[in-house]
Amino acid sequence: MAHRLINFLEDNRINYITQGKNVTPGWVEIQCPYRWCSDKSKHLGINLNSGMHSCWVCGAKGGMEKLISILLKVPYGQAEEIAEEYGLRSSSFAHPVEEKVRAHEVSLPKRMKYVLPELHRKYLWQRNYDPDFIANRYGVGATLVDREWGWRLIIPVELDGHIVTFVGRDVTGRQTLRYKGYSDELSIRTTKETLYNIDSVDDSLIIVEGVFDMWRIGDPAVAIFGTALTPYQIELLKGRRLKKVLIWLDKTAKREAKKIEGALQNIVDPNMVFTYQYESRDPKDPDLFSQDRVRNIVEDFLAL
Repeated sequence: MAHRLINFLEDNRINYITQGKNVTPGWVEIQCPYRWCSDKSKHLGINLNSGMHSCWVCGAKGGMEKLISILLKVPYGQAEEIAEEYGLRSSSFAHPVEEKVRAHEVSLPKRMKYVLPELHRKYLWQRNYDPDFIANRYGVGATLVDREWGWRLIIPVELDGHIVTFVGRDVTGRQTLRYKGYSDELSIRTTKETLYNIDSVDDSLIIVEGVFDMWRIGDPAVAIFGTALTPYQIELLKGRRLKKVLIWLDKTAKREAKKIEGALQNIVDPNMVFTYQYESRDPKDPDLFSQDRVRNIVEDFLAL
């Protein structure tokens, strides 16, 4: 099946990768073509076994016909004909609707250190974070020499008090992949099926993109690992009895913030859903704000 997909991609001059640090075996990675996605690299994976695609950034997913329609900007019916021509119809895959087999327990890297080494501490200080607070509050560990997870902060992602997956953040500035996620197959939930720091949320919520944004703001912020809420994440929010929400994505993600507003309309009173309005002097994302500025914004939101 791989050669048929590669033929299609090459015939249509679509760049792809089949191996590398951010490619899971059995997948082909391309840049996400969904118009609302902010993917600037290759974060949409196509599974060679099921023919399904999924984007790590925006959470979009579907079958080959849908993907071909979007990639080539053709009607769905024409996409079906193209898929048929290349032998890529969903029905031609061995397991078009195969269910994922999930782990019952997540194993953190064996060489992970719970006391942060000097390199990792310096990295956090340079980004204006207190290493001891981050390690103690969020259970963050570190790796040094490790074939798969070397030279990273190891950031556990918890749900209901249990680690469901984790993310590794490069601290050297020299690795191709700055963020590396634990494999879907070994995770209890993927990053797009949970919300970072959701266990600390009561009835107020601040939605941000990444882990460092969440750390900068603190409670009640959650990171959605991208710029779009997935159906899984929306379901998690439905059980929180939220009274108010502040959407605080990066400065350039205005359209994505608007979509999140719409996704929340049946969960929270629309009059209590707010999007942070950047001022001209503001940095490009929450992680870069000063702690005093963040504190004032959060206090104003919580006082509403």
